[in-house]
Order: sequence, then structure tokens, then C-alpha cells
Amino acid sequence: MQLKLRLLIGAAALVLAAPLSANVLLPGECAGLSCTGTSVSSTLETFTIGTPGTFLTGVTTSVSQFGISGIFRTAVYRNSGNGLDFYYQFQNTSATSEINRITTVNFGVFSTNVGFVTTDIDGTGGAGSGGTAVNFVAGSQAPVAADRSSAPGTTIGFDFRGGTDTIANGEVSRIFVIRTNATGWSTGSTFMINGGVASVASFQPIPEPSTYALMGAGLLALGLVRRKRQ
Repeated sequence: MQLKLRLLIGAAALVLAAPLSANVLLPGECAGLSCTGTSVSSTLETFTIGTPGTFLTGVTTSVSQFGISGIFRTAVYRNSGNGLDFYYQFQNTSATSEINRITTVNFGVFSTNVGFVTTDIDGTGGAGSGGTAVNFVAGSQAPVAADRSSAPGTTIGFDFRGGTDTIANGEVSRIFVIRTNATGWSTGSTFMINGGVASVASFQPIPEPSTYALMGAGLLALGLVRRKRQ
């Protein structure tokens, strides 16, 4: 019985295991020059993509809300580890609003390795590998930090506050990348923030049924261990 419980707990833990690349963010952690009071404090890394993986889906959307306007690009690629990479980029066209923060949601049960790309994802200034109308470009504005909300860690944020690289009128952000162990995706929301908050549809990961089953098994095992000790 003890062996079975240990196996179940170990299987559930594998769901949250993070591969080593770029900045691995666990719930409640932050990476970057402006991090304070967190367990991670290092320069936010450039994400080494190489040749993009297999293109799965992408969209370019015009944004115009609460004084914030611009062009938002998002896409999903299958990476070499058979997980999913989520790409985000914002191009500001507002004459009055500088974007200080960009956040996206629904990453709670996944490993998250974050960074940004300094050039276009395929080096051509156009479509990515596999063909896409997203048309990412080589942006110049890099975040000073990336962070993940406290457990369950659903929100990932790219922060420009405390630095000089806000996304001002006519400027384009770097391409932000969140590498995950997810195998499925759905639509969700990404938010551009500066006083007001503009939201736009984007892509986020969704757990497979087997992921829920492993998590449930792990929680059940922990509950049984606790009851037995009592």
C-alpha cells in the first residue's frame, strides 16, 4: 500500500516538473532586474528558439480599449519536447499610452519556462515555420522582469516598470515566449496594462484529461496518507 501511494504521489509531481531552459518560473516566483522579495533574482534571459517548432495556430488582432490601441500577435507552436510554446507580441499605436505590463492567464498546472526573442522567430520578418498569417516582427522593447502569480500560478506577467523599455507609441515589444509541457490549447485572454487595461483574445494551454486524473490521484494519495497518520 505504501508503495502504491508513493507511486501515485510521484506521478502527480511529474505533472508539474519543469524542463531546464530559459527562466523556469514556479508559482510565486519572479525573474528579472526589477524583482524584489522573490525567490529568483537574475537577468531575464533571451529565449533560444532556433528554428521554430511546428506551427499550430495563430492570429493577429487590432486592440482599441481604454486609451490603449495597437496590434497584438499570438501563436502556438509544438516544440521539440512535444510540449507547446505560446508566443505573444504587442505593437503600440497609441499616441498617449505607454504599456508597462503584459499578462496572460491559465498556466496554473503547467511547467513554464519564459523569456523573449530578440529577432523575428524565423529570421525573415514574415511568417513562421509551417506557415502563419501572424507575421511576427523583430521588436525592440524588452521586459525587465517576468513573474508568475502565487499558487496555483495561473498568471504569467512580463513587466516593464522600473526600466526604460516601456512600449511607447510606434514601438514593438520583443516576442515573449512561454514554453510549457501542455499538449492542448484553447482561447483565453491577454492584457495590456497602463492605468487602463485592454484585453484581447489569445491562446493559452488547457490540461488533458490525463493531467486532471494524475492531479486527482496525487491529491487522493496525500489525503489517504494524512488520514492514516491521524
